[in-house]
Amino acid sequence: CALPIYRMEFYIFGALAYFMMDKPLESKLLWFSAPRKIRTSGFFHYNVARCEAKLGNIDSARTHMKTAIKLEPELKCILNRDSGLKEQLN
Repeated sequence: CALPIYRMEFYIFGALAYFMMDKPLESKLLWFSAPRKIRTSGFFHYNVARCEAKLGNIDSARTHMKTAIKLEPELKCILNRDSGLKEQLN
C-alpha cells in the first residue's frame, strides 16, 4: 500500500529543513530513511550529494550527483547554477 503524499512530504521537507539549518548529517539520515519511492529519484541523489559535499565526503557526493543526473538529466542545469556545490565537486 502506498504512503499518502503528506507522509512522503515529511521526509522531503524535514531533510531540506535540516540542510537549511546547516545540519547536513541529520538531513542525510532523514533522506536515507525516506520511502523507496523517494530514494530512487534523481531529486534524492541530488540532495544527498549536497549533504555529502557539505560533510566533506566528495567522492560520495560525486557518485550521488552522477546518479542524480543519470536519473533526471535536467538536474544538471540546477547544478550549473549552484556554484558552491559545482566548485566542491570539481
